Amino acid sequence: FIGYMLCQEIWFYTTHRLLHTPFLYKHIHKLHHEWSSPIAAASFHIHPIDHFVTNSMGALIGPVILGGHMFPIILWLMKLAFINIIDHCGYHFPFIYSNEHHDFHHHYFVCNFGNFEILDR
Repeated sequence: FIGYMLCQEIWFYTTHRLLHTPFLYKHIHKLHHEWSSPIAAASFHIHPIDHFVTNSMGALIGPVILGGHMFPIILWLMKLAFINIIDHCGYHFPFIYSNEHHDFHHHYFVCNFGNFEILDR
């Protein structure tokens, strides 16, 4: 999973940051930011281009580059779906992945572009 995570983080951070440039934000990514205080439904409230480029390709880039058996790949995709919903649920649950990092992104729009906080300042 570590290799998948690094590939996904580099892809997601880069494409997500590009989607925050004025033209792409206005025409593609703004839809996702209609909720400044995210709810779980916001994880699916996304432009199809945004979803394909950032989410779908980001989820599959690690398995495509690094390969792997189908079972860990399915677990990886399930983990990403879970994280996406937790990121947008609006609650911080103890003992599991925290959504606070992504909540700041939806509130301020200019920070926290990654999924796993590896490339964010």
